[in-house]
Amino acid sequence: MNSEIWLGGLLLGLVTYASRSLPLLMNLRPPEQLRPFLDAVAPAVVAALLVPAVLMPEGRWVVPWQNPALLAALAAGWMAFRTRSLGWTTLLGAGAYALLGLWMA
Repeated sequence: MNSEIWLGGLLLGLVTYASRSLPLLMNLRPPEQLRPFLDAVAPAVVAALLVPAVLMPEGRWVVPWQNPALLAALAAGWMAFRTRSLGWTTLLGAGAYALLGLWMA
């Protein structure tokens, strides 16, 4: 049983590595017509991961004025818009979440 799990994990890792590295090794590039769509993939994935966590931090809807995650995300979004700096955005978001969590507890 244990060896089957390790073998399955190893095979999954090899398939994942091969599927990601072969296009690079073979110098394959996507067509230019796909570039706008591929540029939108990363923000879409981030939004898909963050929106449920921010809007429903405890697995249920929390009203906005009692939701430190939403308020901190709004502050971080403002900072990102103003500065375009990942560092300042992260610092403000984490700091706001920590302070709001203490204040609302």
